[in-house]
Amino acid sequence: MVSLALLVLLGSAGTLLWLWRALPAVDPPPPNLSAEVPHVSVLVAARNEAPNIAACLDALLALEYPPDRLEIWIGDDASEDATAAVVQAYANRVPRVHLVSITDRVGQAQGKANVLAQLARRANGTLLAITDADIRVPRQWLHALVPACDVQTGLVSGVTEVTGDTLFSRLQGLDWLLALEVLRVLDVHRQPQTAIGNNMIIRKDVYEATGGYEAIPFSITEDLALFRVVRNLGYITRVLFQPEVLAASAPMPTLAAWLRQRRRWMRGGLTLPVALQAGLLVQLLTYPAVLLAFVDYPVLSCLLLGGRWAGVWLFARKGLKQLKRVHFLKYLLLYEGYAAALYGLLLLRSLLPGKVDWKGRSY
Repeated sequence: MVSLALLVLLGSAGTLLWLWRALPAVDPPPPNLSAEVPHVSVLVAARNEAPNIAACLDALLALEYPPDRLEIWIGDDASEDATAAVVQAYANRVPRVHLVSITDRVGQAQGKANVLAQLARRANGTLLAITDADIRVPRQWLHALVPACDVQTGLVSGVTEVTGDTLFSRLQGLDWLLALEVLRVLDVHRQPQTAIGNNMIIRKDVYEATGGYEAIPFSITEDLALFRVVRNLGYITRVLFQPEVLAASAPMPTLAAWLRQRRRWMRGGLTLPVALQAGLLVQLLTYPAVLLAFVDYPVLSCLLLGGRWAGVWLFARKGLKQLKRVHFLKYLLLYEGYAAALYGLLLLRSLLPGKVDWKGRSY
């Protein structure tokens, strides 16, 4: 058992050091838009998002993209608050903002996928940009995503950070950025794993070739399901890792909300390759392995733990520097405790039976 613990520590440190070396030193800046600017339709599924939807729309309307080449579609998914009223107020004064009330289902689609399926049918753009109602995209968002979505590329994702003033929200922010940094490494090494459903763009002809969300078997992680169909059709997918596509998300306000969100993501994560799941498990078991191995091999355990910390710091610093978010490094040691405790709790929670909750609905 002690030998296994030492192997876990070695694997944890080695994986992080490899990730550090594997991440490119810099992501090339986005190319300029072509002379013929593509028409983009932004799709947003909204359910009970009255506190967030105005900020989302303000960010979309502030995009540095020709207004006559951009339309915004908001699908209100039977909200029980003032979401529809807020969106309608924008639609009344900005003709390119459209509100659609979602009252029925199409095909196999449910929840967010059902909303996006119906918005895509109405969209006039040759590109479909997808984000969430609690997201605020940067002004250069489409300037970076649109040129990356070329003839060979079917789908492109950006990156998203969690913002907020509390320590809990900042640790969530660091957690998201490190996870997306891993996805960027895998993407660079031609092992892409998923799309980022709150920050992505897909060619409409590619989306239609998939049959749309209504033809894709339902998944609580609809972005992963769409990504896989796009890949199976032979299209390239990309993850951009640069400030121009760094969107901001509202944090989970409580531990209970965080657990619900991550349990939903974990449901989709169970379909990821076994090797990737094993790597995540090794990282999760690092600190239990330290406690187990320290009794018989205190010096070696400390050296391996030091190797892990060095790997975490080097990897985090390299990615955060690219995104101009180096200030997150001051939370790195706290993050180690945060990740060990919360993901351990999430693992225990996932062993219990029960449905996944999303926006007051169970799946």
